[in-house]
Order: sequence, then structure tokens, then C-alpha cells
Amino acid sequence: MRPSSLATRDYDVVVAGCGPAGAAAALTLARAGRSVLMLERSRYDRPRIGESLPPAVRSPLMQLGVWEHFLADAHEPSPGTIAVWGDGEPYENNFVFHPYGRGWHLDRARFDRMLAAVAAERGIAVRIDAGVTAVERRSGGWAIEVVEQGVASRCRARFLLDASGRPAAIARRHGARRVNRDRLVGLSQLLTPVGKQANCDRRTLVEATPQGWWYSASLPGSQWIAVFMTDADLLPSRSSWSMYWLSRVRDAPWTMARLSACHIGGTPHVSAASSSWLEPVAGPGWLATGDAAMAVDPLSSQGVSRALTSGIAAAEAIDCCLAGRSAAAVEYAQSLSAALQRYSVAHAAHYGRERRWPQATFWCRRLQASTTFTSASGPRSIPP
Repeated sequence: MRPSSLATRDYDVVVAGCGPAGAAAALTLARAGRSVLMLERSRYDRPRIGESLPPAVRSPLMQLGVWEHFLADAHEPSPGTIAVWGDGEPYENNFVFHPYGRGWHLDRARFDRMLAAVAAERGIAVRIDAGVTAVERRSGGWAIEVVEQGVASRCRARFLLDASGRPAAIARRHGARRVNRDRLVGLSQLLTPVGKQANCDRRTLVEATPQGWWYSASLPGSQWIAVFMTDADLLPSRSSWSMYWLSRVRDAPWTMARLSACHIGGTPHVSAASSSWLEPVAGPGWLATGDAAMAVDPLSSQGVSRALTSGIAAAEAIDCCLAGRSAAAVEYAQSLSAALQRYSVAHAAHYGRERRWPQATFWCRRLQASTTFTSASGPRSIPP
């Protein structure tokens, strides 16, 4: 494959991954006067499971200057959450009492496209359907080969940011490894409400069952998503996923009542949802951010919010490193390690509130893992 006429260009930072973390980092770096190239492997046309955003997401969106763009996209409002956890009766968390008001059921593809579009408007080079195929350390930075829509080109960068999600493709090429604390996956199914069900409660519902827990929420376009969270090794073979999903929803009376009048479309899809982090999270001339650096359990409802704040923090660290203060990478890693400790304590406490099935494999694992999880050292940096 021959290089294109776009040939070698120089950037301060190349960001691999144009999801929320990568886009937040790129926008922050551009505001600091840094030249940035964003590379996104997809065309934003792959299915992306929706997510419920808490009201506090307003803060990082305003910091990035995209709050009005977000509102203009008219994502589905979320008035709050309902949880059936610890006993059989639901309890509510209504956002009406939050200082920022309501939350949202996010259309992830639309949200990611919006962030990329704003980045392009602000002078950031954005390449869609483009991935890094080769990276070589050079004096003063990196030589990078990119394949964009089947055509190869090259660029140079002083710094690399890995925002490629859980695969952490760039960081793992440079010796980093993924540390997984569990094997959680989500078996998701899209549904279309019919009749009166189309106007039912739009709040997010979380419900614990003996083999795992359920998440269900409305999506744009009058659809719903229902995800059964369990461990990967507890799933049956792929050919049995549809029957397994149906059998597990029968264990969740509140979820089943919500979905009983819905039409099921297609077959279930499995996504990784484990708590994990990268070790190390930073090295000479590179950092990882978002899920590439630290991925959290969806029970926390912090995925996108954490990605945005992680991207902003990574960009601030990179800007300092480019200005000659290499200790910023170490401080970034230390901040992630502290965040992991706080998250792990909250994670153990929340799972620890569900004690109805202590002998069930899924819940027994959560109880046993709580002490080892909270004692984890977490992400760190290697010297520049």
C-alpha cells in the first residue's frame, strides 16, 4: 500500500480514538494552542450501547465548550433511576432534586459524532475510518503510519495519546498490560415498545437477580435497551444467547413487567464491562486515557462522565510534558491510582449491599473480590 499525497505532517499530539475521552483531550489541547490529529477507526456507524448520563455531566461539557451543542442534539431526558437492589422493593433517585436538574439517555453515536464535528470546527485534524498501523519512536517524538479508508499516509507527533478504549492498542504495543478485576459482560437486547408500553416510565431501572443484574432504559427513536450483566464464563454458547436472555429476565419481575409488551428485535450482543486498568498508564512520550487507562463497571453510571474528565486531565498533563515538565505524567498516573482506590471502595460497598444470594457464583465472587480489589495499587507511570 503506497503512502497518499497527504504524506508526512507534524503534530504536537496524535490522539488514537475519537470517543468522549479522546475528543475531550483533543479539544483541551487545541484550546492550549497545541496542534492535534484525531484518528477514529470507525465511521460512527457501529452499534453503540446507550448510556444514562447523570446531571453532573453538565460540568465537563461546559468546560469543553460543547454544552450548547449537546443540548441541541436533544437526547432523551432521564428523570432519574429506580433500583431493586438489596431486597425485592424498588427505591428511587429522582434527578429533580439535583442542582443540575435532569439527566439523559444518551444516543452514543450521535454524541460521539457531535464531539468530532466540534473538534473539526475548532481546527483539529479529524480522520474518520483511520487507524494506526505502525508506530516508531524517533528523536523528538514518533513516526506514525495511518491507514485512512484503505490509503496509507504518515505523520509525526511529539506525543501520543491512547484513547482507543479497553483494547488500549497503542499502549500495549509499548509494553503495557491490562489488569482485569472481574469478568463482567453485558448481554444486551434492543426492544420496541408497543401500545401503552410506549408511554411507560422512562427512568433507568437496575434490578439484581441471582445470576447477575439487569439494566434497562429508553433510547432515542422509541426504542428500549435491556442488558443482563453477568460474568463471561457464566454465559452459555453463542447459539443459546437469545434463550438465555429470555430465561434470565424471568428472574427479574420489575424488568419483566417493564418489557412484557415490547417487541424484541434481532439477537443479543455481548460487550465487555469489567473493571480494569492499564499498567503502566504512561510512558516516555505517551499517555492513555478513558477506558484505555481505567474502565469502570456500568453500575457506576460514570462511563461517559469519567471519560470526559479523564480526557481533560490527560490533555493537561500532556501540555505540561510538552512544555518541559515531565513530572506531569507521573502526577497524572498518581491521580488515576487515587481515583481507582475511591472507585474500588464504592464498588465493593454497592455490591456488598446485595446479600440475598451469597452462595450464587456471581455474588460470591463479588464478596470475595472486595478485599483484593480495594488493595490494588492501580495505574502508574514509567519514568520518561
